[in-house]
Amino acid sequence: MAMIELDFEFNLPNQHCVDHSQSEGKTRTATYDGPDKIFLIVNNNTGKEEMGPITETEKADGRPVPEDCRYVEVDCITNPLVCQLRAPVIDEMEEDYTGLEHPPGVVDIPGFMKFHYQVPLRPQDVYDPLDITVDENDNIHLTKRSLSWAIMGVDGEARLPNWDDVRNKRMQLIKNSDSEITDDMPEDLRAKWMDYRQRLRDWPGLMQEAGVPPEFAYNMEPIDPASEVEALNGGDLYDI
Repeated sequence: MAMIELDFEFNLPNQHCVDHSQSEGKTRTATYDGPDKIFLIVNNNTGKEEMGPITETEKADGRPVPEDCRYVEVDCITNPLVCQLRAPVIDEMEEDYTGLEHPPGVVDIPGFMKFHYQVPLRPQDVYDPLDITVDENDNIHLTKRSLSWAIMGVDGEARLPNWDDVRNKRMQLIKNSDSEITDDMPEDLRAKWMDYRQRLRDWPGLMQEAGVPPEFAYNMEPIDPASEVEALNGGDLYDI
């Protein structure tokens, strides 16, 4: 099994988390660093991977192919995007993906989380590595990530949150915080929890006034006092 390293371009969405079509022709360059070929094990009836993939070395070991399946060879020099998605690559730590961007309409609101995503986008942020289809002529078709996956982490085309969903989540968080306030707690901590509960009440209205779309506002709830304490002790307030 030979290992190769090469740069390749792949298509990007017009606007991540907003418009996942690729009509504007946006691309970026990434580096593939892995085996020169892999073998997909494809179900002949569904066109989906049954297991694997495997490398040339593993195939040479005589691994049996499941019933009604076949090997589909992928040349990683001519099809590096598929190999980046499915091969055992070794370059994941070589590229810096710590940049942060936020979709249009998302703004900083003190005391509230801010919705953002990491950049540059990786191939697996744009295409689903586990939803690859191979036709009868061994042509490989990739499935683009949906808005529901990018925003909510849910595969497919699930409904995005609306303002009713934000208000329902707000009510649940208020209910969850009921037990956090006790008669014998320090006054400064009580004040923080009371402020947090007020921010929960204000949450939908503040987001609407700021022009934040509901699908992003859903993940921009107030920062609770427990998270503030964790951050002060060396943890990080999580970002979406």
